[in-house]
Amino acid sequence: MPDLYGWIVEQITAQEVVARAATDGPWSLHPCRTDEPGVLEVRHGEQRGTDIVTDAYTADAWHIAVNGPNVALRRCAADRKLLALHKPRGVDWDAEGRDWAGNPYVCEGCGQEGICQDWVTEHANDCPVLLAIAEGYGLTETERAVLDRPRWEPARSCGPSVLGEAVARAWETAVRASLQASGVSREAFVLSDSVEPSPKEKALSILEPELRTIRLYRPAEGPKP
Repeated sequence: MPDLYGWIVEQITAQEVVARAATDGPWSLHPCRTDEPGVLEVRHGEQRGTDIVTDAYTADAWHIAVNGPNVALRRCAADRKLLALHKPRGVDWDAEGRDWAGNPYVCEGCGQEGICQDWVTEHANDCPVLLAIAEGYGLTETERAVLDRPRWEPARSCGPSVLGEAVARAWETAVRASLQASGVSREAFVLSDSVEPSPKEKALSILEPELRTIRLYRPAEGPKP
């Protein structure tokens, strides 16, 4: 079963096939040229048409006449114009063959709204314009329930960025080449987390063993938080 858009396309195509196979219009209704009472004639332009017995079915004859093939084809053409506006957005491929615009099943014709430009109709099967067109072609709720409803899932990441890894490798190569050219060893650029002690701390570290032999000596406490 196609989705809503595809179902409508099928119905329009079927109508067009039937209309094009019929005699060209415009059709019109006239009294029959014979003397037989209760008979009307449906003409195709200026050509002689088809005699229709209308003793009790004059309204039917008029209906046939005003809904000729040319009328049906005009309606089909108008519906196709609406389909061109309210179609699933589809996939927008970028230069690298990736879809950059997200969900391909939103209705393009219903547009976007809000600061974030969210799609008004997130699935074309729910587009009110398409549903109205489909109603005209006889779509029932039962048929609507079994229409195909494809779902979009964002592509998952395949791992780290290839571009990021390439930039990192190029930067590492450039830094190594620069170190080799300057004659500086790599160890000279290794940063230490240790902090240079102050003169007081250096003095205490030297005198600490002797100071601890003094009975009343108390080690200094670290800085209060």
